[in-house]
Amino acid sequence: MRIGLIGRADDRGIGIQTWEFHRHMPVHSTLCVLTNDPQFPEDPGRFGRDVVNVDSNLSTKRDQRGLDERKVRRWLEDVELVFAVETVYDWRLIDWAHDAGARVVVQGNPEFYCHHQYGFQQPDRWVWPTEWMIPELGEHLPTGQLDVLPVPTVERPVVAADPDDEVLRVLHVVGRPAAGDRQGTYEFIESLASIRGRVHVTLTSQEAGLPGSLRLGRNVTAEVITTSQSDRWDLYGNQHVLVSPRKYGGLHLPGLEAMASGLALVMPDCSPNRMWPGRRLKAHKAQRVRTPFGGIQMHSAHPLDIAKMIDIYARDRVALIADMDAAKRWADFNTWEAHAEYSYMPLFEDVLS
Repeated sequence: MRIGLIGRADDRGIGIQTWEFHRHMPVHSTLCVLTNDPQFPEDPGRFGRDVVNVDSNLSTKRDQRGLDERKVRRWLEDVELVFAVETVYDWRLIDWAHDAGARVVVQGNPEFYCHHQYGFQQPDRWVWPTEWMIPELGEHLPTGQLDVLPVPTVERPVVAADPDDEVLRVLHVVGRPAAGDRQGTYEFIESLASIRGRVHVTLTSQEAGLPGSLRLGRNVTAEVITTSQSDRWDLYGNQHVLVSPRKYGGLHLPGLEAMASGLALVMPDCSPNRMWPGRRLKAHKAQRVRTPFGGIQMHSAHPLDIAKMIDIYARDRVALIADMDAAKRWADFNTWEAHAEYSYMPLFEDVLS
């Protein structure tokens, strides 16, 4: 099977997902889509020698990225199955792939699915990283086929802090801020003044915009990082728990990476967060957020509930050890090696049959 990957070469979500796919799956050739955004440096060399680089632009209608048709068609001639994350950038590529005899699988993120509004060409199969929003998606897909294809965790050594450390170390990852304060950053920041235990908090973002000063509990210290890490795994070193009161979304890459690194995971008690181990925060219905898919219901966690959860770990290290161990065990059974054999390859064979 000649698998063609549509990759991104930056260190944002799609770039990380496609790079890990390339590292762990038998990719025959990669079409690397360059966005040429100076804010996010690109490294096409990460995809090895069998790579075709193609520039993209936002000059086409409805925010599609136009691709060089001749270059893409030449690339498609040598692949049987195309795998993409979230988008193929220029949806005419579906027709180009079919002309070349190739099939296309897109691992989508539901909030960015907008084919029901614009009539874009559909891939041969959509797959979703979790069960989040599958009921809402069903009526909008031409075949109604809704497959869940999990994003695996990467095998990593434990780099978390020693749970017996006197100070609890809490991490909150913003990444790149999304619509509706998706990561629940403002609720998290508001919670800091109510924490009573000895806690050190790290807030990290790929962009500026986080508050310069924070209201902190008497025993709380904090640092704010607004630059990208050269190695994303450095985020999780010497931390105990990732607190992520995110309001909507299916895939949660920082959560997967944190668990693989040995951190406990705290999230609101709503879909799809129950699939991951860790303590859940009471989730309250918030306003709806406008996304390319349409309006999506958000859920928020109260700042006092966040502070209370952090204080539980600060005073109960037995609970902390149990949750850190559970997170690492879950990650160790969710590896690329396991999913390649039991999820990815059977799906691809089915699409080609």
